[in-house]
Amino acid sequence: MIQVRDGWKTLSLIFLILASNVPHIPGQPTKRYLYTTFYSFENRGDQAYDLTEEDLSIALFFNDSWQIVTVINSTALVLKENVDEDGNKYAILDLPYRIQPNSCLNFSVSYLIEVSEKTKLDIDVKKAGGLDDILIELVQNFTGETETFTIHDRSVYQLAHQLALNETTVLGVVLKFVSWFISNISYGSFETPRYPNETLLDRRGDCDDQAILLVTMLRSVGIPAYLQIGIIFNEDIQGKTTSWNGHLRIEKKGVGWHGWAMVYIPPWGWVPIDLTLESSKTALSKIVNAPEYKDFIVYGIKVSNQPYVREAYEAREKLMKSKIYITNIDSAIQAPTEGKGVFISPTVVIIGLSITVLVIITVLLRRSKV
Repeated sequence: MIQVRDGWKTLSLIFLILASNVPHIPGQPTKRYLYTTFYSFENRGDQAYDLTEEDLSIALFFNDSWQIVTVINSTALVLKENVDEDGNKYAILDLPYRIQPNSCLNFSVSYLIEVSEKTKLDIDVKKAGGLDDILIELVQNFTGETETFTIHDRSVYQLAHQLALNETTVLGVVLKFVSWFISNISYGSFETPRYPNETLLDRRGDCDDQAILLVTMLRSVGIPAYLQIGIIFNEDIQGKTTSWNGHLRIEKKGVGWHGWAMVYIPPWGWVPIDLTLESSKTALSKIVNAPEYKDFIVYGIKVSNQPYVREAYEAREKLMKSKIYITNIDSAIQAPTEGKGVFISPTVVIIGLSITVLVIITVLLRRSKV
């Protein structure tokens, strides 16, 4: 029966892709992706292990004029939806909170994502505004000290104020900071996100490490900024990694998670700045040509107030002390866009699926008798 049910689930997913009624973004060419994330929690110990609400939650992403994200399939029902302190929506799945010894808990969620290219900003240094042109509410909400953005760290604070000296516009300060990153910080990956002073000390960090340092430097001089986490679709993203002493295994198939900074630059507003994915060697080019305007990147989670780094450290320490081994497999494919390709009527789809279902059930039942 398990094999039959799994076969039907796969066919249901295909049907959802073909028959989905997710609305298209008016007036914009779009791309559609099917993104699936799978989790397996394996208890190799001789005692039961209790999961947290966070372990059993999934991101719901943002829906706006540039992207529409819909959960189209889940192996577990949604118990409730919540919003965290940074305004991110997430859902808690109806799954058991306890894993018995020598057993596994598996679940997966599939999203249909429709995204269009965003309008690039026409940034002209002659039109740049100053700190006085930023709304006080933005300054209050996005320049404060947090667990992750330690703006009062002496080394970070001194560097930021030294670079910002004599600059009269927000854009001028941002360009100085980005130029410093290009010349002084190299790419390097670690098992958890790092605090700003750690990245500064080592002069090395991955996408979110570098973005965290940039956001902290900007906040220390009064410029609103936060960390944005999202996903990148690219069929060349393939690989398997094991970390945390073997307790965490991650596999990527055509999709990967990425981090960048969002910075408020008057008069243009919130601007994405990507220090690692954009290969330009000039600061203005990194801002103007940020890949976040493209239709292969989806905005996911905003990090402004939540203890992003500390929670990662705590999760790593807890997992390494346990007998739990987690596998996460992320996969994505590009789905046909509406109005392109061969039209298939719903009737033909339903008949075709029905025949396929009967064939699969017949084959599986025969195998079960062998």
